[in-house]
Amino acid sequence: MKKQLLFWGICAVAILTGCSTNGTSISPSVSHGNLSSDKLQFAVGTANIAFDGSIGLNTVTTFRQPNGLSAVLLDSPIITGPAGFVVTASAPSGDAGTNHISSTAQTQAPPPICPTTFCVAGGAFKYGFAPYNSDNQGDPYPNGPALYPVPFYSADAVPIAGGPPAYPFFNDGTFIAGFPGYSQGFNAFETPAVTGAYSLAVAVPGPNGSPLKTFSASASITNLTPLPTLGAPGFVSDDAGGGSLSVVVPADPRIVETMIYVSDDSSGLIFTIGPLTGTGTLTGTLPDNLGACKGQGCQNGPNATQSLTTGDSYTIYAIAYDYPAFEASPPGSSSQTPAIAGSGGQADISISPLTTGTY
Repeated sequence: MKKQLLFWGICAVAILTGCSTNGTSISPSVSHGNLSSDKLQFAVGTANIAFDGSIGLNTVTTFRQPNGLSAVLLDSPIITGPAGFVVTASAPSGDAGTNHISSTAQTQAPPPICPTTFCVAGGAFKYGFAPYNSDNQGDPYPNGPALYPVPFYSADAVPIAGGPPAYPFFNDGTFIAGFPGYSQGFNAFETPAVTGAYSLAVAVPGPNGSPLKTFSASASITNLTPLPTLGAPGFVSDDAGGGSLSVVVPADPRIVETMIYVSDDSSGLIFTIGPLTGTGTLTGTLPDNLGACKGQGCQNGPNATQSLTTGDSYTIYAIAYDYPAFEASPPGSSSQTPAIAGSGGQADISISPLTTGTY
C-alpha cells in the first residue's frame, strides 16, 4: 500500500505516460510539471452559522496554474492560527486543542480513525479544500463525487455545492457519477475565530513521499464582528418541480452577494440561485426541469425531469458573502488569482437558518 500511495505522490507533480490505474506498475518516463508557476491564495474571516447558533472561522483558498486549473493532483495542507486560536474539542484528536487544522500525508494507509481534519484525502485545489487527493486507483480527482459539508466539527453540517441554474447544467450523464456540483471555495469551521495572522502551508509530495515543494500563504482577521444573521429562506412551490425563493438580508455595507441553495435530500441534487445583490428581501426562482436526465441539453427537451418531485424532502439555506465568491468559482473563473477577500481584507460569510420541508 505504501508504494501505491507514493505512486500518486508522483502523479501529483508530473505528467505520466502509461500509468497503470491499479497502482501496480509505473512508466519510467516522467516529466515534472512547472510548480514554480503555480500560485496559492488564502483568506480568512468569520462565519456566522445561524442554524447552529455559532460564530466560527471561515477560510477561502485557491491553488491554481496560470490557466486557472488546479495546481496539482495531491497535496497536504495545514492551517496554523495565531496566539489564542484553539481548535474545538469536537475536532479529530490530532487537531483538537491545538492551534492548527491539518492533514495526514499520503505515505501510509489511512488509519481506521484519522487524527486530522483533512485526513489523507483532503487537499487544497482550484477553489477551496476538498477530498480530491488521488488515491492508488487515481480517484477521485478531478471530478470527485464528494465535497466537504459545512461547517467542519458540526453534527448538523449541510452539503454545499454550486448547481444549476446559477451554474451550468451537469445532471445529464456527461459528468462523473455522483458529481454534486462546483466547489464554493470556502470551508467554515465551527471553532472560534480570533484576531491575528493565519498561515497556510501546502506540501506537494515528491516520488519518495517527502515534500517536493511547500507553498505558503497568510491572511489576517482584524475584525471579529460577523456579517448579520440572515432570515430563514422562504419557498413557495409552483407544484411543477420548482417554485419561488426569498431571503431577508439585513443591511450591511460589507455584503457583496448572496446565494440560495436548495438541497434535494431525496435525490442528492443541489440547486443554486444567484448571485443576488443588495439587501432586504431578495428573491429568485428554482426552474421546474433541472432534474437528472440523459443526454446533453436534455433539460430543455422532452426527456427533462422535475427539479423536485412529489414527496422529495428538501433543505434550503442562503449564504451571504463579503467578497465575490461566485465570480471566483469554477467553471466560470479561469483567473489564477481571483479576488477571494472583501474590501476589509477578510472573507466573512453568513449562513442562514435552515428551511426544511417535503415537496
